[in-house]
Amino acid sequence: MKAAILLSAILLSFSANAQIRDDTTYGGTYATINFSKSISRFIIPDTSSIHLWQHGYTVKPIFSPADTVRSFGLMTDTLGYYPVRANNSFILKIDSASPPNMIIEVWHEYQTDSGKDGGVIEFSVDSGLTWTNVISCTNYFPMIATDNIYDTTMKLWNGEFGFTGTSKHQQLSRFQFYDCIPVKPSGTGCHFRPNDAFLIRFRFISDSLADTLSGWKIDSIKVINTGCCCGGVYSVTTAPTIKPYPNPSTDGHFHFNALDDERNYTIAVYNAIGQKLLSIPYTHLVDISHYPNGMYFYNVSNGRETDTGKLLYY
Repeated sequence: MKAAILLSAILLSFSANAQIRDDTTYGGTYATINFSKSISRFIIPDTSSIHLWQHGYTVKPIFSPADTVRSFGLMTDTLGYYPVRANNSFILKIDSASPPNMIIEVWHEYQTDSGKDGGVIEFSVDSGLTWTNVISCTNYFPMIATDNIYDTTMKLWNGEFGFTGTSKHQQLSRFQFYDCIPVKPSGTGCHFRPNDAFLIRFRFISDSLADTLSGWKIDSIKVINTGCCCGGVYSVTTAPTIKPYPNPSTDGHFHFNALDDERNYTIAVYNAIGQKLLSIPYTHLVDISHYPNGMYFYNVSNGRETDTGKLLYY
Protein backbone atom coordinates (compact mmCIF):
# COMPACT_ATOMS: atom_id res chain seq x y z
CA MET A 1 0.00 0.00 0.00
CA LYS A 2 2.79 2.45 0.88
CA ALA A 3 4.51 1.68 -2.43
CA ALA A 4 1.31 2.38 -4.35
CA ILE A 5 0.79 5.69 -2.55
CA LEU A 6 4.40 6.70 -3.23
CA LEU A 7 4.11 5.88 -6.94
CA SER A 8 0.86 7.86 -7.18
CA ALA A 9 2.54 10.84 -5.56
CA ILE A 10 5.40 10.64 -8.05
CA LEU A 11 2.98 10.51 -10.99
CA LEU A 12 1.00 13.47 -9.72
CA SER A 13 4.09 15.56 -9.11
CA PHE A 14 5.37 14.96 -12.63
CA SER A 15 2.00 15.61 -14.21
CA ALA A 16 1.48 18.90 -12.41
CA ASN A 17 4.95 20.40 -12.04
CA ALA A 18 7.33 18.76 -14.49
CA GLN A 19 10.17 21.10 -15.32
CA ILE A 20 13.68 20.73 -16.63
CA ARG A 21 15.98 19.00 -14.17
CA ASP A 22 19.23 20.98 -14.17
CA ASP A 23 21.23 18.79 -11.81
CA THR A 24 24.11 17.38 -13.88
CA THR A 25 26.00 15.90 -10.91
CA TYR A 26 25.64 12.45 -12.41
CA GLY A 27 26.17 13.46 -16.04
CA GLY A 28 27.70 16.35 -17.91
CA THR A 29 27.88 17.93 -21.34
CA TYR A 30 27.49 15.34 -24.08
CA ALA A 31 28.08 17.71 -27.01
CA THR A 32 28.33 21.45 -27.64
CA ILE A 33 27.65 22.57 -31.20
CA ASN A 34 28.73 26.18 -31.67
CA PHE A 35 28.29 27.43 -35.22
CA SER A 36 30.94 30.15 -34.90
CA LYS A 37 33.45 28.11 -36.93
CA SER A 38 32.13 25.10 -38.80
CA ILE A 39 29.29 22.62 -39.05
CA SER A 40 29.64 19.94 -36.39
CA ARG A 41 29.83 16.25 -37.19
CA PHE A 42 26.54 15.97 -35.28
CA ILE A 43 24.72 18.07 -37.91
CA ILE A 44 23.11 16.75 -41.10
CA PRO A 45 22.84 19.85 -43.33
CA ASP A 46 19.87 21.00 -45.37
CA THR A 47 19.59 18.38 -48.13
CA SER A 48 16.79 19.96 -50.17
CA SER A 49 17.27 20.81 -53.83
CA ILE A 50 17.23 24.52 -52.96
CA HIS A 51 19.25 25.03 -49.78
CA LEU A 52 17.56 27.45 -47.39
CA TRP A 53 19.63 26.71 -44.27
CA GLN A 54 23.06 28.30 -44.71
CA HIS A 55 26.10 28.54 -42.46
CA GLY A 56 28.03 31.79 -42.28
CA TYR A 57 28.00 35.48 -41.44
CA THR A 58 25.06 37.85 -41.72
CA VAL A 59 24.48 41.56 -41.17
CA LYS A 60 20.70 41.32 -41.09
CA PRO A 61 19.70 43.93 -38.47
CA ILE A 62 17.48 41.55 -36.49
CA PHE A 63 20.42 39.15 -36.05
CA SER A 64 23.23 41.66 -35.39
CA PRO A 65 23.73 43.89 -32.32
CA ALA A 66 24.91 46.70 -34.61
CA ASP A 67 25.06 47.26 -38.35
CA THR A 68 28.85 47.04 -38.24
CA VAL A 69 28.96 43.71 -36.40
CA ARG A 70 28.55 40.50 -38.37
CA SER A 71 26.70 37.70 -36.65
CA PHE A 72 27.65 34.07 -37.34
CA GLY A 73 25.44 31.00 -37.22
CA LEU A 74 23.26 28.53 -39.08
CA MET A 75 20.30 30.42 -40.52
CA THR A 76 17.61 30.60 -43.18
CA ASP A 77 19.78 32.35 -45.79
CA THR A 78 22.69 34.57 -44.76
CA LEU A 79 21.79 37.44 -47.12
CA GLY A 80 18.22 37.51 -48.40
CA TYR A 81 14.76 37.18 -46.94
CA TYR A 82 13.26 33.74 -46.57
CA PRO A 83 11.32 32.48 -49.63
CA VAL A 84 7.70 31.42 -50.02
CA ARG A 85 6.59 27.78 -49.63
CA ALA A 86 9.66 26.86 -47.61
CA ASN A 87 9.77 23.52 -45.83
CA ASN A 88 13.48 23.11 -45.17
CA SER A 89 15.36 21.53 -42.29
CA PHE A 90 18.65 20.46 -40.82
CA ILE A 91 19.06 17.59 -38.37
CA LEU A 92 20.97 17.13 -35.13
CA LYS A 93 22.06 13.49 -35.01
CA ILE A 94 22.88 11.94 -31.63
CA ASP A 95 24.42 8.50 -31.38
CA SER A 96 22.20 5.52 -30.55
CA ALA A 97 23.80 5.57 -27.09
CA SER A 98 22.15 8.94 -26.48
CA PRO A 99 22.45 10.25 -22.92
CA PRO A 100 19.50 9.49 -20.63
CA ASN A 101 17.18 12.31 -19.58
CA MET A 102 19.14 14.56 -21.92
CA ILE A 103 18.56 18.31 -22.09
CA ILE A 104 18.83 20.15 -25.41
CA GLU A 105 19.72 23.85 -25.09
CA VAL A 106 19.31 26.08 -28.15
CA TRP A 107 20.41 29.71 -28.48
CA HIS A 108 18.46 31.24 -31.37
CA GLU A 109 16.48 34.19 -32.70
CA TYR A 110 13.82 34.64 -35.35
CA GLN A 111 11.74 37.12 -37.34
CA THR A 112 8.77 35.68 -39.25
CA ASP A 113 5.23 36.53 -40.28
CA SER A 114 3.38 35.91 -37.01
CA GLY A 115 0.83 33.12 -37.10
CA LYS A 116 1.90 32.03 -40.57
CA ASP A 117 5.62 31.30 -40.91
CA GLY A 118 8.09 29.95 -38.38
CA GLY A 119 10.30 27.20 -36.99
CA VAL A 120 9.38 23.75 -35.68
CA ILE A 121 11.51 21.40 -33.54
CA GLU A 122 10.81 17.67 -33.90
CA PHE A 123 12.45 14.37 -32.97
CA SER A 124 12.61 10.89 -34.49
CA VAL A 125 13.67 7.56 -33.03
CA ASP A 126 13.15 5.49 -36.20
CA SER A 127 15.83 6.96 -38.49
CA GLY A 128 13.54 9.76 -39.70
CA LEU A 129 10.57 7.64 -40.84
CA THR A 130 8.28 9.51 -38.44
CA TRP A 131 8.67 12.82 -36.62
CA THR A 132 7.05 14.17 -33.43
CA ASN A 133 6.81 17.80 -32.34
CA VAL A 134 8.65 18.33 -29.03
CA ILE A 135 5.53 19.85 -27.42
CA SER A 136 3.45 16.75 -28.19
CA CYS A 137 4.73 14.75 -25.21
CA THR A 138 4.49 17.18 -22.32
CA ASN A 139 1.60 15.41 -20.54
CA TYR A 140 2.50 11.74 -20.97
CA PHE A 141 5.12 9.20 -19.90
CA PRO A 142 7.80 9.21 -21.19
CA MET A 143 7.55 12.96 -21.42
CA ILE A 144 9.31 16.12 -22.54
CA ALA A 145 9.74 19.05 -20.16
CA THR A 146 10.11 22.42 -21.91
CA ASP A 147 11.42 25.85 -21.03
CA ASN A 148 10.85 28.90 -23.26
CA ILE A 149 9.42 26.77 -26.10
CA TYR A 150 6.39 27.62 -28.25
CA ASP A 151 3.00 26.23 -27.22
CA THR A 152 -0.33 25.37 -28.85
CA THR A 153 -1.23 29.07 -29.17
CA MET A 154 1.65 29.57 -31.62
CA LYS A 155 0.28 27.95 -34.77
CA LEU A 156 1.69 28.23 -38.30
CA TRP A 157 -0.31 28.50 -41.52
CA ASN A 158 -0.41 24.71 -42.00
CA GLY A 159 -1.68 23.98 -38.49
CA GLU A 160 1.68 22.96 -37.01
CA PHE A 161 3.00 24.57 -33.83
CA GLY A 162 6.28 26.47 -33.85
CA PHE A 163 8.25 29.64 -33.12
CA THR A 164 6.51 32.46 -34.97
CA GLY A 165 6.60 36.26 -34.91
CA THR A 166 9.72 38.06 -33.68
CA SER A 167 11.91 36.97 -30.77
CA LYS A 168 13.24 39.45 -28.25
CA HIS A 169 16.83 39.28 -29.47
CA GLN A 170 18.69 36.03 -28.81
CA GLN A 171 16.92 33.61 -26.52
CA LEU A 172 17.61 30.30 -24.82
CA SER A 173 15.07 27.52 -25.38
CA ARG A 174 15.41 24.15 -23.65
CA PHE A 175 13.66 20.80 -23.66
CA GLN A 176 14.40 17.57 -21.81
CA PHE A 177 13.54 13.98 -22.72
CA TYR A 178 12.56 12.10 -19.56
CA ASP A 179 13.16 8.47 -20.52
CA CYS A 180 14.46 7.02 -17.24
CA ILE A 181 11.25 7.36 -15.26
CA PRO A 182 10.21 3.87 -14.07
CA VAL A 183 6.78 4.09 -15.69
CA LYS A 184 5.69 2.24 -18.83
CA PRO A 185 4.98 4.28 -22.00
CA SER A 186 1.35 5.29 -22.27
CA GLY A 187 0.89 4.28 -25.90
CA THR A 188 0.83 7.89 -27.08
CA GLY A 189 3.84 7.50 -29.36
CA CYS A 190 6.17 9.34 -26.99
CA HIS A 191 8.95 6.79 -27.22
CA PHE A 192 12.51 8.06 -26.73
CA ARG A 193 14.83 5.06 -26.86
CA PRO A 194 15.95 4.89 -30.51
CA ASN A 195 16.76 1.75 -32.47
CA ASP A 196 19.43 3.66 -34.35
CA ALA A 197 20.38 7.32 -33.87
CA PHE A 198 18.32 9.92 -32.04
CA LEU A 199 17.40 12.66 -34.55
CA ILE A 200 16.25 16.19 -33.73
CA ARG A 201 15.04 18.24 -36.69
CA PHE A 202 14.89 22.04 -36.97
CA ARG A 203 12.42 22.81 -39.76
CA PHE A 204 11.44 26.20 -41.21
CA ILE A 205 8.01 26.64 -42.83
CA SER A 206 6.56 29.57 -44.83
CA ASP A 207 3.31 30.16 -46.71
CA SER A 208 2.74 31.38 -50.28
CA LEU A 209 2.92 35.10 -49.46
CA ALA A 210 6.30 36.83 -49.84
CA ASP A 211 7.70 38.69 -46.81
CA THR A 212 10.73 40.90 -46.25
CA LEU A 213 11.68 39.21 -42.99
CA SER A 214 14.90 37.57 -41.81
CA GLY A 215 13.79 34.06 -40.81
CA TRP A 216 15.39 31.85 -38.15
CA LYS A 217 18.98 31.77 -36.93
CA ILE A 218 20.54 29.12 -34.64
CA ASP A 219 23.62 30.28 -32.74
CA SER A 220 24.49 27.15 -30.76
CA ILE A 221 23.11 23.85 -29.50
CA LYS A 222 24.17 21.97 -26.38
CA VAL A 223 23.27 18.40 -25.45
CA ILE A 224 23.50 17.75 -21.69
CA ASN A 225 23.57 14.36 -20.01
CA THR A 226 21.83 14.51 -16.61
CA GLY A 227 22.02 10.77 -16.03
CA CYS A 228 19.35 8.45 -14.62
CA CYS A 229 19.99 9.17 -10.98
CA CYS A 230 17.16 9.43 -8.57
CA GLY A 231 15.55 12.75 -7.88
CA GLY A 232 12.70 14.55 -9.41
CA VAL A 233 12.04 17.80 -11.09
CA TYR A 234 11.35 21.18 -9.63
CA SER A 235 9.47 24.25 -10.65
CA VAL A 236 11.50 27.06 -12.13
CA THR A 237 8.68 29.57 -11.96
CA THR A 238 10.47 31.42 -9.17
CA ALA A 239 13.80 31.62 -10.99
CA PRO A 240 15.41 35.06 -10.77
CA THR A 241 14.96 37.45 -13.67
CA ILE A 242 18.32 38.87 -14.67
CA LYS A 243 18.67 41.84 -17.00
CA PRO A 244 22.34 42.80 -17.45
CA TYR A 245 22.92 46.23 -18.97
CA PRO A 246 24.25 47.63 -21.17
CA ASN A 247 24.05 44.58 -23.41
CA PRO A 248 25.88 44.82 -25.78
CA SER A 249 28.63 46.53 -23.78
CA THR A 250 31.48 48.43 -25.39
CA ASP A 251 33.79 48.35 -22.37
CA GLY A 252 33.15 44.84 -21.01
CA HIS A 253 31.30 46.08 -17.90
CA PHE A 254 27.83 44.65 -17.22
CA HIS A 255 25.51 45.78 -14.43
CA PHE A 256 23.30 43.12 -12.83
CA ASN A 257 20.06 44.03 -11.05
CA ALA A 258 19.38 43.45 -7.35
CA LEU A 259 17.87 40.14 -6.22
CA ASP A 260 16.06 39.01 -3.13
CA ASP A 261 18.44 37.09 -0.88
CA GLU A 262 21.19 37.60 -3.44
CA ARG A 263 23.91 36.57 -1.00
CA ASN A 264 22.94 32.97 -1.77
CA TYR A 265 23.49 33.36 -5.52
CA THR A 266 26.61 32.99 -7.63
CA ILE A 267 27.49 34.20 -11.12
CA ALA A 268 29.43 32.07 -13.60
CA VAL A 269 30.62 33.40 -16.96
CA TYR A 270 31.54 31.16 -19.89
CA ASN A 271 33.11 31.87 -23.26
CA ALA A 272 31.57 30.84 -26.60
CA ILE A 273 33.01 27.31 -26.45
CA GLY A 274 31.76 26.60 -22.94
CA GLN A 275 34.92 27.26 -20.90
CA LYS A 276 34.21 28.74 -17.47
CA LEU A 277 36.00 32.07 -17.02
CA LEU A 278 34.49 33.37 -13.79
CA SER A 279 32.66 31.92 -10.79
CA ILE A 280 32.01 34.54 -8.13
CA PRO A 281 29.43 35.51 -5.49
CA TYR A 282 26.55 37.52 -6.93
CA THR A 283 27.58 41.08 -7.65
CA HIS A 284 26.03 44.07 -9.39
CA LEU A 285 29.03 44.61 -11.66
CA VAL A 286 30.68 41.95 -13.82
CA ASP A 287 33.88 42.96 -15.60
CA ILE A 288 35.07 40.91 -18.60
CA SER A 289 37.05 43.75 -20.19
CA HIS A 290 40.30 41.74 -19.92
CA TYR A 291 38.86 39.10 -22.27
CA PRO A 292 38.59 39.46 -26.07
CA ASN A 293 35.53 41.05 -27.64
CA GLY A 294 32.81 38.55 -28.43
CA MET A 295 29.85 36.64 -27.08
CA TYR A 296 29.80 35.22 -23.54
CA PHE A 297 27.24 33.36 -21.43
CA TYR A 298 26.26 33.92 -17.79
CA ASN A 299 24.64 31.59 -15.29
CA VAL A 300 23.12 32.95 -12.08
CA SER A 301 22.06 30.29 -9.58
CA ASN A 302 21.47 29.59 -5.90
CA GLY A 303 21.55 25.81 -6.43
CA ARG A 304 17.78 25.58 -6.92
CA GLU A 305 16.76 28.39 -9.30
CA THR A 306 18.82 29.34 -12.32
CA ASP A 307 18.80 32.12 -14.91
CA THR A 308 21.04 32.07 -17.97
CA GLY A 309 21.71 34.47 -20.80
CA LYS A 310 24.23 36.10 -23.11
CA LEU A 311 26.68 38.93 -22.61
CA LEU A 312 27.66 40.70 -25.82
CA TYR A 313 30.98 42.55 -25.59
CA TYR A 314 31.67 44.53 -28.78
